[in-house]
Amino acid sequence: MYRLLKQGEGICFEDIGKGSPPLVFIHDIGCDHSSFSPQVDYFRRGHRVVSVDLLGHGQSDKPDKR
Repeated sequence: MYRLLKQGEGICFEDIGKGSPPLVFIHDIGCDHSSFSPQVDYFRRGHRVVSVDLLGHGQSDKPDKR
């Protein structure tokens, strides 16, 4: 997993595979990047695949509600 910091909050993502076009998987409420494991395993053979943990989910930061 990679971690991107923006304004002090970290978003984690997985970036694997090679090829075009790249594919990006973004989960819905209550999920994380692992929800797409079967699709990532399949598409990584011929595409660059990025799957994201949105803030508050998975390995990304869980910021305080303000």
